[in-house]
Amino acid sequence: MKTSHLKNRLRKSESQIKTGVSRVKPSFGSVRNDELLLELPQHLELMTARLMSGQSFIDILATQVKSSQGKFANHLKRLSKRLEYGDSFESALRSLASEANSDSVTEFANKVEQSLLRGTPLADQISLLADATRTKLRIQILRKAGKNELLMLIPLVFLILPVTIGFAIFPSLQLLQTGL
Repeated sequence: MKTSHLKNRLRKSESQIKTGVSRVKPSFGSVRNDELLLELPQHLELMTARLMSGQSFIDILATQVKSSQGKFANHLKRLSKRLEYGDSFESALRSLASEANSDSVTEFANKVEQSLLRGTPLADQISLLADATRTKLRIQILRKAGKNELLMLIPLVFLILPVTIGFAIFPSLQLLQTGL
Protein backbone atom coordinates (compact mmCIF):
# COMPACT_ATOMS: atom_id res chain seq x y z
CA MET A 1 0.00 0.00 0.00
CA LYS A 2 2.83 2.37 0.83
CA THR A 3 4.69 1.52 -2.35
CA SER A 4 1.69 2.37 -4.53
CA HIS A 5 1.39 5.73 -2.74
CA LEU A 6 5.08 6.40 -3.34
CA LYS A 7 4.79 5.42 -7.01
CA ASN A 8 1.85 7.79 -7.49
CA ARG A 9 3.81 10.55 -5.81
CA LEU A 10 6.83 9.88 -8.00
CA ARG A 11 4.67 9.97 -11.12
CA LYS A 12 3.30 13.35 -10.06
CA SER A 13 6.79 14.74 -9.49
CA GLU A 14 7.98 13.31 -12.83
CA SER A 15 5.10 14.99 -14.63
CA GLN A 16 5.96 18.26 -12.88
CA ILE A 17 9.56 17.95 -14.00
CA LYS A 18 8.47 17.33 -17.59
CA THR A 19 6.12 20.33 -17.59
CA GLY A 20 8.69 22.55 -15.90
CA VAL A 21 8.28 23.22 -12.21
CA SER A 22 10.13 26.50 -12.19
CA ARG A 23 8.32 29.47 -13.60
CA VAL A 24 11.23 31.85 -13.05
CA LYS A 25 12.24 33.45 -16.31
CA PRO A 26 15.89 34.43 -16.50
CA SER A 27 16.49 37.86 -17.93
CA PHE A 28 19.62 38.90 -19.77
CA GLY A 29 20.89 42.37 -20.44
CA SER A 30 19.77 45.24 -18.27
CA VAL A 31 18.57 44.34 -14.80
CA ARG A 32 15.25 45.85 -13.80
CA ASN A 33 14.65 47.02 -10.27
CA ASP A 34 12.36 44.79 -8.26
CA GLU A 35 10.20 46.98 -6.04
CA LEU A 36 8.97 44.07 -3.94
CA LEU A 37 12.50 43.28 -2.75
CA LEU A 38 12.22 46.06 -0.18
CA GLU A 39 9.31 44.36 1.60
CA LEU A 40 9.82 40.69 0.88
CA PRO A 41 12.63 39.78 3.34
CA GLN A 42 10.71 41.12 6.34
CA HIS A 43 7.53 39.29 5.37
CA LEU A 44 9.45 36.07 4.81
CA GLU A 45 11.20 36.30 8.17
CA LEU A 46 7.87 36.84 9.92
CA MET A 47 6.45 33.82 8.10
CA THR A 48 9.49 31.76 9.10
CA ALA A 49 9.12 32.69 12.77
CA ARG A 50 5.42 31.86 12.73
CA LEU A 51 6.01 28.57 10.93
CA MET A 52 8.65 27.59 13.46
CA SER A 53 6.21 28.36 16.27
CA GLY A 54 3.79 25.83 14.82
CA GLN A 55 1.22 27.86 12.92
CA SER A 56 -0.14 26.57 9.66
CA PHE A 57 0.50 28.43 6.42
CA ILE A 58 -3.17 29.41 6.05
CA ASP A 59 -3.21 30.89 9.57
CA ILE A 60 -0.01 32.76 8.81
CA LEU A 61 -1.58 34.23 5.67
CA ALA A 62 -4.62 35.37 7.64
CA THR A 63 -2.60 37.05 10.39
CA GLN A 64 -0.03 38.54 8.05
CA VAL A 65 -2.73 40.02 5.83
CA LYS A 66 -4.38 41.74 8.79
CA SER A 67 -1.21 43.19 10.29
CA SER A 68 0.80 44.33 7.28
CA GLN A 69 0.72 46.92 4.53
CA GLY A 70 2.48 47.38 1.23
CA LYS A 71 2.59 45.88 -2.24
CA PHE A 72 3.53 42.35 -1.17
CA ALA A 73 0.89 42.47 1.56
CA ASN A 74 -1.70 43.36 -1.10
CA HIS A 75 -0.60 40.35 -3.14
CA LEU A 76 -0.93 38.18 -0.04
CA LYS A 77 -4.43 39.59 0.55
CA ARG A 78 -5.43 38.57 -2.96
CA LEU A 79 -3.94 35.11 -2.37
CA SER A 80 -5.90 34.78 0.85
CA LYS A 81 -9.13 35.88 -0.84
CA ARG A 82 -8.62 33.35 -3.64
CA LEU A 83 -8.18 30.59 -1.08
CA GLU A 84 -11.26 31.74 0.82
CA TYR A 85 -13.35 31.65 -2.34
CA GLY A 86 -12.33 28.05 -3.01
CA ASP A 87 -9.54 28.38 -5.53
CA SER A 88 -7.00 25.56 -5.40
CA PHE A 89 -3.76 26.31 -3.62
CA GLU A 90 -1.62 25.67 -6.70
CA SER A 91 -3.62 27.94 -8.99
CA ALA A 92 -3.76 30.68 -6.33
CA LEU A 93 0.03 30.56 -5.97
CA ARG A 94 0.47 30.61 -9.75
CA SER A 95 -1.74 33.66 -10.05
CA LEU A 96 0.24 35.31 -7.23
CA ALA A 97 3.45 34.71 -9.16
CA SER A 98 2.03 36.02 -12.42
CA GLU A 99 0.44 39.13 -10.87
CA ALA A 100 3.49 40.14 -8.87
CA ASN A 101 5.79 40.08 -11.90
CA SER A 102 8.79 39.57 -9.62
CA ASP A 103 11.33 36.79 -9.73
CA SER A 104 11.50 36.63 -5.93
CA VAL A 105 7.74 36.30 -5.53
CA THR A 106 7.69 33.63 -8.24
CA GLU A 107 10.40 31.78 -6.36
CA PHE A 108 8.38 32.16 -3.14
CA ALA A 109 5.30 30.71 -4.81
CA ASN A 110 7.32 27.82 -6.25
CA LYS A 111 8.92 27.00 -2.91
CA VAL A 112 5.63 27.08 -1.03
CA GLU A 113 3.91 24.95 -3.65
CA GLN A 114 6.70 22.37 -3.83
CA SER A 115 7.19 22.12 -0.08
CA LEU A 116 3.48 21.58 0.47
CA LEU A 117 3.36 18.98 -2.31
CA ARG A 118 6.41 17.11 -1.10
CA GLY A 119 5.96 17.61 2.61
CA THR A 120 9.34 19.25 3.16
CA PRO A 121 9.81 21.77 5.99
CA LEU A 122 8.49 25.09 4.74
CA ALA A 123 10.16 27.18 7.44
CA ASP A 124 13.65 26.24 6.25
CA GLN A 125 12.81 26.99 2.63
CA ILE A 126 11.32 30.39 3.44
CA SER A 127 14.26 31.25 5.70
CA LEU A 128 16.71 30.48 2.89
CA LEU A 129 14.58 32.52 0.50
CA ALA A 130 14.62 35.48 2.92
CA ASP A 131 18.43 35.37 2.92
CA ALA A 132 18.50 35.16 -0.87
CA THR A 133 16.12 38.10 -1.30
CA ARG A 134 18.14 40.17 1.15
CA THR A 135 21.24 39.44 -0.94
CA LYS A 136 19.38 40.40 -4.13
CA LEU A 137 18.32 43.64 -2.44
CA ARG A 138 21.94 44.40 -1.51
CA ILE A 139 23.06 43.78 -5.09
CA GLN A 140 20.26 45.97 -6.44
CA ILE A 141 21.21 48.82 -4.09
CA LEU A 142 24.90 48.54 -4.97
CA ARG A 143 24.13 48.65 -8.70
CA LYS A 144 21.98 51.72 -8.23
CA ALA A 145 24.70 53.37 -6.14
CA GLY A 146 27.28 52.61 -8.84
CA LYS A 147 25.10 54.21 -11.51
CA ASN A 148 24.56 57.28 -9.32
CA GLU A 149 28.28 57.56 -8.67
CA LEU A 150 28.98 57.60 -12.40
CA LEU A 151 26.30 60.24 -12.92
CA MET A 152 27.91 62.39 -10.23
CA LEU A 153 31.22 62.28 -12.11
CA ILE A 154 29.73 64.02 -15.18
CA PRO A 155 29.59 67.53 -13.66
CA LEU A 156 33.03 67.01 -12.16
CA VAL A 157 34.63 66.08 -15.47
CA PHE A 158 32.83 68.59 -17.67
CA LEU A 159 32.43 71.59 -15.34
CA ILE A 160 34.73 71.65 -12.33
CA LEU A 161 37.83 70.13 -13.92
CA PRO A 162 37.88 72.50 -16.95
CA VAL A 163 37.40 75.55 -14.70
CA THR A 164 40.24 74.38 -12.45
CA ILE A 165 42.52 73.87 -15.43
CA GLY A 166 41.54 77.32 -16.70
CA PHE A 167 42.50 78.92 -13.39
CA ALA A 168 45.83 77.06 -13.47
CA ILE A 169 46.68 78.01 -17.05
CA PHE A 170 45.40 81.61 -17.10
CA PRO A 171 48.22 83.14 -14.98
CA SER A 172 50.80 81.31 -17.10
CA LEU A 173 49.30 82.70 -20.28
CA GLN A 174 49.31 86.21 -18.79
CA LEU A 175 53.02 85.90 -17.99
CA LEU A 176 53.78 84.64 -21.49
CA GLN A 177 51.91 87.55 -23.09
CA THR A 178 53.64 90.19 -21.02
CA GLY A 179 57.01 88.67 -21.84
CA LEU A 180 58.45 88.47 -18.35
